[in-house]
Amino acid sequence: MGMNFKAVYHYFDTTEDYNGFDDAYGDEIDLLIVKKINANLKVLLKYAHYNEKNNSGSLASNLTGGYDKDVFWTRLIYSF
Repeated sequence: MGMNFKAVYHYFDTTEDYNGFDDAYGDEIDLLIVKKINANLKVLLKYAHYNEKNNSGSLASNLTGGYDKDVFWTRLIYSF
């Protein structure tokens, strides 16, 4: 009963100019671990960190250097 690990990188960018904004929104790294407990039950742990680039968000987030976000969640997956 092993574990699966996965890391995913996302880069968010515009494809065209929108209201004067033509730049990157930011990037994100996701880390995922899935552990099989038995034939029917798995536990999933996931962490995501989003790093907003300057000038991509609201005025408030730009004044503070960007809106970064960290999210962590746990999920139980039961199959019949």
